[in-house]
Amino acid sequence: MLSPKRLVPVALLASVFAVAVLQANTPEDEARLKETGSCPSCNLADANLSGLVAERGDLSNANFSGANLYRAILRGADLTGASFNGADLTGAQLELTRGADLAGAITDSRTRCPNGQPGPCS
Repeated sequence: MLSPKRLVPVALLASVFAVAVLQANTPEDEARLKETGSCPSCNLADANLSGLVAERGDLSNANFSGANLYRAILRGADLTGASFNGADLTGAQLELTRGADLAGAITDSRTRCPNGQPGPCS
């Protein structure tokens, strides 16, 4: 049995490992998104989704933090609750998306914002 002094570092290490596992994208989620164009609540953090086509897809509550979505076509998609912190959306087409919160996302003048205007998007 571990002493209380040893239990704290072990618990801390287990917590760090669990957070790292939860933040990593899953190949199954990435494949599902590329195949169907929808992936609600998927973990796509740091995924390379450059050129993705997911028009009118359900991407609600998905985690795109740090993902590469360069020139992705997400026109009309449901982005309610999705996280884009640090995601590269340069050149992406986001017209008519619903629920998009692009706080922390990287956009530029080639990006088409949800309102149809050129970026950068807010």
